Amino acid sequence: MKLLLLSMVVGALIGIIDVVPMLMKKLGMRKILMAFTHYLLITVIIFHIQLPVIWWLEGLVVTLPMTIPVLISVIGTPEKKAIPFIAAMAVCLGILIALAKHLLIPLIS
Repeated sequence: MKLLLLSMVVGALIGIIDVVPMLMKKLGMRKILMAFTHYLLITVIIFHIQLPVIWWLEGLVVTLPMTIPVLISVIGTPEKKAIPFIAAMAVCLGILIALAKHLLIPLIS
């Protein structure tokens, strides 16, 4: 239960980090809610799995494939210029999620 709560708190923080640029660009609430939920759920998944890779790579291995549908949905829209930004955020936030997991899970164990 502690792990679920911790992962949701970290996921909410990661989601906020992701949506701040979207709020500044005044994007629609549907897109903002989608991005927030995307990273909230990715964080919960990463916190609850164990992969046979280096700890910092664990975030990338999960975040990048789960971001592919988002990238595909943006391809045919006027926001297609955001694709490199979305991919870069996935890399950065994936590593940040893995770092948070690496540092915080031992504190609740």
